[in-house]
Amino acid sequence: MKKITIVYFTKEYSHACPDLQIEEWFQSILGSQEEVLYISTTLQLLRLRLAIKQKEISNFNLDVNDKIIRFLDNGKFNPESHSEALDSWENFLYKLL
Repeated sequence: MKKITIVYFTKEYSHACPDLQIEEWFQSILGSQEEVLYISTTLQLLRLRLAIKQKEISNFNLDVNDKIIRFLDNGKFNPESHSEALDSWENFLYKLL
């Protein structure tokens, strides 16, 4: 199982991955030594959540604007780690989780 410690969700285009290359992107993560990831699309986040559920990667913390969301073994977010003081961008992400 690949260890991922933290994933930063950014608004940087350079961290994005085209939809049709999401599996190549994910395989490159599995083959790397990196434990810290930067993503900027919801599809990247969904692929990582699926990988948690399939036991391909470890649970990780998701940093969204310096607020941390923790994921459970089933790929769902841990509601205890969710802050009620989220801005609109974070609320959008929260609804996707």
